[in-house]
Amino acid sequence: MNTKLKCSNCGAEITNLNFGFGKWNWLWMLVGFLPLLFVFWTFWQPKGDYRKDLVVTVVHTRVAPDNINVLAKIRNEGKHDWQSVEVLAELYGKDGQFLTQQPQSINGALQPGEERQFRFVFYPPSGEPLSTPPKIVLKPVQAHHFAF
Repeated sequence: MNTKLKCSNCGAEITNLNFGFGKWNWLWMLVGFLPLLFVFWTFWQPKGDYRKDLVVTVVHTRVAPDNINVLAKIRNEGKHDWQSVEVLAELYGKDGQFLTQQPQSINGALQPGEERQFRFVFYPPSGEPLSTPPKIVLKPVQAHHFAF
C-alpha cells in the first residue's frame, strides 16, 4: 500500500518530497563541535618546560678508591606536576675531559614545590682510583606532564 501525497492547493500528486535546512540551521552544528574543540585545545596547549621547572643540585660527593657516591636532590619549582623524571649525571675529570655518564629515574610524580633526594654511584671507567673529586654535571633529560 503506497500512500500518495496530494498538494492541498491544486490537488496534484506529489512524487518527490525533499526536506531542507534553513539558511542558518548549520549553526546548530557548532553546539556539538565547540566542546570537542575545547578538549583538543587543552591537549595541545603548552604544558611547561621541565628543563626550567626541575632544578637538580649536588648535595654531597664522596670519593672512595673504587667508586664515587653522589647524593643529589631535585626540586620542582614550576606549577606542573612531573612524572617519569630522568636525570643524567655526567662525570668529568680534573682536566675537563669527559669520563662517563649515568641516567637515573625518579619514581612517582614530583608535585610543585616538592624536593627529593637520590643517589648515583659511579665506578671509574679506567679502573684507576681518583684522588680528587671530579666535576659532576646533573641535568634533567626527560619528564612527562599529563593534563588529566
